[in-house]
Amino acid sequence: MAVTTAGPDGPNSYRRLRPDDVMKLRSDLWETVHAERAALVDDLAGLRSEQWATPSLCDEWDVLDVVAHLAATATLSPVRFVKEFLFAVQVLKR
Repeated sequence: MAVTTAGPDGPNSYRRLRPDDVMKLRSDLWETVHAERAALVDDLAGLRSEQWATPSLCDEWDVLDVVAHLAATATLSPVRFVKEFLFAVQVLKR
């Protein structure tokens, strides 16, 4: 599988990434993911019970529901995530 990225002349000038470049991008990505997760934990650590019950921007979900959803999807493998996603799409079509 070829992985490409925008080249120096803009988004339409692509170059093929070497395997080492791909590994570096993955490493950087996961470093960012871990830092963001740690920041989220810090933000949520001091919430009181009534704050956990605050309605979120997701219709009918409170803060606790959203955090539970984020935590659950973080434990899925890519294959399992796709299976769960496709299942949810089918359920929503009914």
